[in-house]
Amino acid sequence: MSALTGTATLVRAMLRRDRVVLPLCVLVAVGFVILTASSFQDLYPTAADRADFAATIRSNSTFTALYGPPRGLDSIGGLTAWRIGSTLATVVALMSLLLVGRHTRGDEERGRT
Repeated sequence: MSALTGTATLVRAMLRRDRVVLPLCVLVAVGFVILTASSFQDLYPTAADRADFAATIRSNSTFTALYGPPRGLDSIGGLTAWRIGSTLATVVALMSLLLVGRHTRGDEERGRT
């Protein structure tokens, strides 16, 4: 008997249980990225605009503390990655914690196990 016996069945059950929550969380995260990139495109359409913004950000220690050191701010993708990197990582971590808690503690708290 393998140590992974029944794993596929358990994964299918968890995916079936989260058939609404998991896609919704992924759609919210993707929507957050798309909206941020779209707003940067509207705010800084030219490379000169992005260079001016980057010069302002590099001298501001508050933005560095909140979002990390500014790198790659010459493109919309770089701006988006810099701006939402830590925020999106926090949202994904929170989503993971809530889903793990739901699968490991939810049934126990409801008295099912």
